[in-house]
Amino acid sequence: MARVNPTRMELLALKAQIGTASEGARLLKGKRDALMKEFLKAVDTVVESRHELSDLCRAGMNTVNAAKALEGAFTLESAAMGTRRALPLEVRDKRIWGVAVPEIELRDLGRAFDARGYSPATTPVLVEETAAAFERILNQALVIAVQETRLRRLGEEVRATSSRVNALEQILIPGLRRDVAGILAVLEERSREEVFRLKRLKRRSRAAQA
Repeated sequence: MARVNPTRMELLALKAQIGTASEGARLLKGKRDALMKEFLKAVDTVVESRHELSDLCRAGMNTVNAAKALEGAFTLESAAMGTRRALPLEVRDKRIWGVAVPEIELRDLGRAFDARGYSPATTPVLVEETAAAFERILNQALVIAVQETRLRRLGEEVRATSSRVNALEQILIPGLRRDVAGILAVLEERSREEVFRLKRLKRRSRAAQA
C-alpha cells in the first residue's frame, strides 16, 4: 500500500487498469492461439518437406553413383563446371498477426537439357539425370530454408506473446488487485472510524441536551 494513495479516485483508477490489463491479456491470448495454429501447421509442413528432401537425396545419390560408375567422375565434374549459374530468387516478408515471416517467390530451378551449359549431343544420359536430380534437391532445400525461417519466427513470437500474457495475468493484474484490496481495507477502516466518531458525537450531543 506504500505505492498507492488509499483514496476512492485511486480505487477507480486501479479498477480501470485491471479492466484494461484483462482485456489486453484476452487479446494477447487470441493472438497466441492464432499464432500457435500457424506454428503447428508450419511444423507439419517442414516435417513433410524434410521427408521429401530425404527421398530426393537418396534418389540423387543413387543417380550420381551410377553416373560415376558408368561415365567416370571426370565426366561428371566437367559437366558440373559448365552448369554454374545465379539463382533467381525473390524473398519478401508476409505479416501474420504482426509477425514478419519470409515468403520466397521461387521459380522452378529445373532446366531443359539444352540450357545447362554443355552439349546435349555429347553428354551421357546419366549425367543429364544427375543434373536434374540435384536441381530438384536444390529446389527443395531452398523451400525448406524459407519454411524453417518462418517456423522459427512464429515460435519466437508465440514464446514472446506467452510471456506477455503471463506477465499480465501472474504479475500485473494480481498486483493491482492486491492494491485494490488494500485500498478497500483502508476505506472500510476509515468508514468504521467515521461511524464510531459520529455515534460518539451524537452521545455527547444528547448528554449536553439532557
